[in-house]
Amino acid sequence: MLKVEKALCFSTGMRKLDKPMLMCLCLVCAKPFFDSTEHFIQRKDKNQKLKENGMFCNVRQGYDYYM
Repeated sequence: MLKVEKALCFSTGMRKLDKPMLMCLCLVCAKPFFDSTEHFIQRKDKNQKLKENGMFCNVRQGYDYYM
């Protein structure tokens, strides 16, 4: 998860994640965050119907999450 966090900080230009960030993630890309106790992840809107390409894989369709 440290590698994921470093990559996330590098790709967004952030040094530290002080406040929740909105990200579109497919279930495969979101799984490491759900499994980690170091990260907070929550769906923005549980009734969201429209899916978009995930920010990491850019292949699978996913939902908006607060991290």
